[in-house]
Amino acid sequence: MNFPFSNTCPIPPSQRDIVSQLPPRQVVEALVTYYFQTCEVTHRLFQPLQFWDELNAFWSSRDHVSDGWLAQLLMILAIGCQNAPDYLITHTGRSQGQWIEVFLEGAQISFGRSPYMTSPNLTTVRTLCLMVLARMLEVVKGSTSNQIVSLMGFVTRLAMSMQLHRTAKLFPAMPSFEAELRRRIWVTIQLLDVDVAMRAGTSFLCTEFDAEPPFNVNESDFRRSEQGTWEVDTLYAGSYAYTDGLFQVKLAQLMPLIADIVSTVNSPSQPLVDYETVLSWDKKLKQKLKEVESAFSIRPHSRTDRYRRAMAQRQLIEVLAHRAKLAIHLAFTRSPYDERFEPSYRAVKESSMALLGIQELWTGSGPANSICSDSSRSSSPSSSSSDDQASFNSWLVDLCRDDFDTAMLCLILTMRKDTFGGTRSDDMPPNDIAWTVLRRGLMLFRQRACRSLHHFKQFVGLSIMTGTLQALGHPAAMLATMMQVADDVEQTVLAGKQEFMWMENTPNLLVHPSLSADVSLLDMDPELLNMHIQ
Repeated sequence: MNFPFSNTCPIPPSQRDIVSQLPPRQVVEALVTYYFQTCEVTHRLFQPLQFWDELNAFWSSRDHVSDGWLAQLLMILAIGCQNAPDYLITHTGRSQGQWIEVFLEGAQISFGRSPYMTSPNLTTVRTLCLMVLARMLEVVKGSTSNQIVSLMGFVTRLAMSMQLHRTAKLFPAMPSFEAELRRRIWVTIQLLDVDVAMRAGTSFLCTEFDAEPPFNVNESDFRRSEQGTWEVDTLYAGSYAYTDGLFQVKLAQLMPLIADIVSTVNSPSQPLVDYETVLSWDKKLKQKLKEVESAFSIRPHSRTDRYRRAMAQRQLIEVLAHRAKLAIHLAFTRSPYDERFEPSYRAVKESSMALLGIQELWTGSGPANSICSDSSRSSSPSSSSSDDQASFNSWLVDLCRDDFDTAMLCLILTMRKDTFGGTRSDDMPPNDIAWTVLRRGLMLFRQRACRSLHHFKQFVGLSIMTGTLQALGHPAAMLATMMQVADDVEQTVLAGKQEFMWMENTPNLLVHPSLSADVSLLDMDPELLNMHIQ
């Protein structure tokens, strides 16, 4: 419950015991690789070459590892295990859920033994960022918005106490490599902070910062000197070429605008922002999206892994921008007869559909190409690689599920406004397309409904809202529609329960081979099954 600041073991295991519980080396390295191929693409905390050097040193001398570094490794393994395919851990003697519990418990104990309060370092902050990410992805089961807000607040204040938000010019004696790592971590903290603020309706915590963006270079531009220090060659760094660092550069440029919007919209003390400011924000967001589209316009025939990384990064920036547009425009769609209604109505509807289009791209649903926004459509992979792309981005679907849930709700509300009259231009997205997007979005939420209690609640809420919208104008059909919604929810849960079986006497469930493709219930949550494990 209080992860990562609690301990569920009456007698905590020693560091040697924790290390001895790790899976074989090839499994550990596979999980680390999978983490770097997924979360590290957008939430960059490391320099990969340096981390692999540290991991090799760990295998050479497992008895001489710091508790903080071990906690960091275990968190990487927990997140990597959550995102990894089943075949990586099939023959390890434990299920995915069991390994995640081992990793999380070991990380929590090791972190508690580290001097995270008296002598925090970059490893401390990285580990805490991984713990926030684990809560967002529900690697830690039962995570709530309040818990994530509290943990994120601690992480941000700790990072600020280490001056990560300040320019490296204030520390002239600091090596350039360390300064680069600090910049990377700070941008990721900002990304996590904005995500938490959007989820929980809180303000951006650090509004005053002057840290420079990370270098716009590739990881291959780093090398280890003969003295054992790390150096970076920035000679060939281009302002517009796609590099491993481009995403964080563009994100750092966007973050002040997003932070200003989130802090203003979520403030309980500020009045409704004037419409001129809204239009100014909207214009700036559109300009940023154009810049991102230009910067990430690499050929689909480039290296497949590089193309996937670029598209995932670009689309995550689009998610942030469209989510911000929903935040600034929704309040002005309340009255169809207000002169501010039409542009805000259009913006909300278009951004909602753009977000749901990205959701389809990330889940590998083919029809997304016909319904998503132009920018997302132009960045979509070819049909031959859609399954691989869906597997690559599956974790992002869970990370941004609240953004997609918000998009569904906003789209429902704008479609409801159509029944109130008012004047709207003919170039707005037609409702038949909106209904297609809405139904497909609900189907995608249904496919993931039993991954956690939070997923299930979102699915139930959206099912009721969609059913109600469908029955409006036909009062006699309302009861029948709601009964159909209830039946669909019941069948979704029953499908999940029937397609799983117990593994021995443990609370971990295995997927039955005959699991229907229509309902992808890969992690049936025990809380959802109402199981009481002694």
